[in-house]
Amino acid sequence: MGKFIDIIKRFFLASEKEKKQSLVLKSYTTQVIEYLETNNEITGEDLYLKIIQCFNLKELRELQFQISINSTLTKYSSIFKDYDFSLMVEKNSFNPIEKAKVSLSKTEYLAYLLGEKKKLLNTLKTINVSNYIDNIDVEILQTMAILHKQVVTPLNVRDAFSYFFIYEKQKAKNLFKNYTSQYVKQNKEYDEVVFIMHTVMDDLQARLGLEYIPMIDSLNYRSVDIFTQNNLIHSSFSEIRNLANFKEYFLEVSPMDMLDEKYFINVKNDCSDIQYVEYVLFEFFKLVCKDQFEFKNTNVFLLFWSNCTEKISCYDRFELGHAHMVLNRLVKEDRQILNYIIAVFLYFKNGDLLSKVPTNLPKILSMYFGENSLKEGTIKDLLTREIISNISFNKDNEYINDWAIGIQNQYDKMFVDSGMY
Repeated sequence: MGKFIDIIKRFFLASEKEKKQSLVLKSYTTQVIEYLETNNEITGEDLYLKIIQCFNLKELRELQFQISINSTLTKYSSIFKDYDFSLMVEKNSFNPIEKAKVSLSKTEYLAYLLGEKKKLLNTLKTINVSNYIDNIDVEILQTMAILHKQVVTPLNVRDAFSYFFIYEKQKAKNLFKNYTSQYVKQNKEYDEVVFIMHTVMDDLQARLGLEYIPMIDSLNYRSVDIFTQNNLIHSSFSEIRNLANFKEYFLEVSPMDMLDEKYFINVKNDCSDIQYVEYVLFEFFKLVCKDQFEFKNTNVFLLFWSNCTEKISCYDRFELGHAHMVLNRLVKEDRQILNYIIAVFLYFKNGDLLSKVPTNLPKILSMYFGENSLKEGTIKDLLTREIISNISFNKDNEYINDWAIGIQNQYDKMFVDSGMY
């Protein structure tokens, strides 16, 4: 055994070529193969112990391949699956991973981890490194948790690429376009942002070793399926690159772009029963919009509500613009519709279902409806005064309250029938 160790530790062997003395560099792999061919006493366990002490992953792959094609060494073939080489890989990979974790953004670091996992999965076909892949998976999940918090308010375009790792393709594209559009108008020239986009894409693609950005969640992060492109879910780099061609989209100003973030409705903090609030609003906009309620795969409620609750909307500007056009036309043609909208939010306020209504809603409605809106101060008065002298609004408010009571009964019955109550 001591002789075997000595052989492995020797890097150079002298040889004679054309009667001249020269040094021939021999790798660990070559030395081990030569020794194993002439020494049958080495056991599989002996070989495994020496490998994890002296080899790196590249050398291990080479050794496995050389043994697999050498008919005299077949007895050693099984060790690469019978023994776990994760500790050896982790020992050699620790510093690069720690360096990447510190030096890269979280989005880039996730791409790096996924790229490393992809390589390890190829290795796993012939060499057991399953425990190390498990460790990479844990790191991926932890990084995803950080990205979910970070993506709420990305700091820059580089961070905004995390949308593609978190959401399915269409939603990710909408969020990315809408964020980048706001970023362009607030911070940078369009051409400069496009340059940044292409630079980041080149970097992510190189780290991933894929033609697309996989969507990762708590259910699929361990699955090998994330390394098989699904055009319905995953965003390809070619598709993302094409987004940069729509200059008009990025420069277009939408009604809610300038609304300060503090005035958006926070569904987590401001709503005591978000499911009920959204149910009422869904039925309400279906009532007032009638046959104009549905639009493509969405509807006016979802689009309006997105404009009220999301600084960066998950819908395309064309869809948001459609809802904006429909509601503004309805309000312009019938001022009673605006009273109804104010009244339904007053119902939420009085029922303690939605807080900050007097603070947020006047800003939202005055900006959303523009010249078709009541003045911001007037809306606030309607939402805060106990006695309202506006006879028309009082009548509309009473109508919406009666309607909402009926909707509440409908909502309660739905839950009773479903067995949830």
